[in-house]
Amino acid sequence: MLEELITLEDSTTLFLEHLKGELLKVKLISQVESLGTLKRTVVLFFDSNKAPVLYCESSLKIGNIMSSEYKQLIEGKQPIGKVFNCKSPTVAMKKGIEIKKLHNRLVADTMNVRSQTFYKKTYSYVINGRDIGQISEFFNMETLNRL
Repeated sequence: MLEELITLEDSTTLFLEHLKGELLKVKLISQVESLGTLKRTVVLFFDSNKAPVLYCESSLKIGNIMSSEYKQLIEGKQPIGKVFNCKSPTVAMKKGIEIKKLHNRLVADTMNVRSQTFYKKTYSYVINGRDIGQISEFFNMETLNRL
């Protein structure tokens, strides 16, 4: 499953929901709007926000987001993958995917895991030709074992 998530080019949200057979929930950690950018940090979880499967940081271009999408993002109740993949047909693309392995105590504490070693997957998110912004997803085997 780790290798699948690392190489995944489709929606991470929809992929995880398909694996688990349940809907992901969101816990909004922070959200700040500045200079035309919406910066969000969230954790995604199934059973408990104390056992998240993914930690996500995003920097989204407000000018490229429709008002209905913006409203859903600000409410903080939907994963980004659901906000932008709810319209049909949607062509979501992850461009310039970079994978790093790193140590991050803050992410480990937030994810409630012992291991501070994570994969960080960063990419540009493009929806139907709109450059939405950049997303970074943090995960490790400990968080993925919660699926």
